[in-house]
Amino acid sequence: MYEPAEKQQSMLEQAKSILTQSITERASLAFQDVTTHLRTPEELRDTLGVSESLLEDLRYVRNNVECCFPNHYNVFDMYLTGYSEVILKRLRSYLGY
Repeated sequence: MYEPAEKQQSMLEQAKSILTQSITERASLAFQDVTTHLRTPEELRDTLGVSESLLEDLRYVRNNVECCFPNHYNVFDMYLTGYSEVILKRLRSYLGY
């Protein structure tokens, strides 16, 4: 069944919004066992370790998830952006930003 362009665009935006929220929650949950404010080299090491596990997620998304969505969803880029924002927020706290 053919959907009008406006409805397709609305569905796309809704799907992207849900994905973006889910991605940010996933990245944030990955850090739940790591201290909130980085103060020591050990806490930074722990954060980098969690970041490495998120990189594994990105590999999984690239190899297994991205192909399940139309190209114009840019799913990998959504994951990359969401994860990057969460990681950068933690690193900025360590640097005092």
